[in-house]
Amino acid sequence: MTNPSSLELDLASLLCARLCHDLAGPVGAVNNGAELLNEGGAESMDDARELISSCAGQAVRRLRFFRLTYGSNYGSMDWSGAMQTSAAMLADSKITYSWDGYYDGAEGPEVAAVGKLALNMVLLAANFMPRGGALEFRAGGDVGRPDITLRGQGSLVILDETALETLASGCRRDAEVVKDLNARFVQPFLTGILAADFGLAVNAATTGEGQFEVSTITA
Repeated sequence: MTNPSSLELDLASLLCARLCHDLAGPVGAVNNGAELLNEGGAESMDDARELISSCAGQAVRRLRFFRLTYGSNYGSMDWSGAMQTSAAMLADSKITYSWDGYYDGAEGPEVAAVGKLALNMVLLAANFMPRGGALEFRAGGDVGRPDITLRGQGSLVILDETALETLASGCRRDAEVVKDLNARFVQPFLTGILAADFGLAVNAATTGEGQFEVSTITA
């Protein structure tokens, strides 16, 4: 077994920090609900149950999504299940999600690798829509050379310059960027690395007012 590189260790550390940040909100709200339960009173009990139920469900949906998004790609992936997991997670962000395209005919590890790239592209696109909106996912091509496009539309679309720079760096496998990378921007960097494994890059650009596109392109 080879020792992990400094880049791999840095990525693992930053992804753990990113994951903890993304789960802190709903988990913290569950704790707040538990504190309300301890305060007693019929009205606070009802509020506490509603808060715990809502936020626990949100935490579970995020965990299911992140398990596929950041987890190992050496197993298999149920493509339809992964897309449905995306839709469930995005619903909490007020994003309506539609998808088309399958890779279910391919064998396990290949589908898992494409799925991991696809889900990271979904998350990348969702982060460009802080107020929600509509997101369309389309996939085609061969499983070894996926053609993936996401089109988004929302009242507020922000394509962060630093996120785009780290995305491009990941597509180039530019380890130099890691010294300035932080947990906020590690996910775009990972997305670029996953695309580079297929000999591809990921491009993100606005296409109109409140509209943008994220797609795989030839590196």
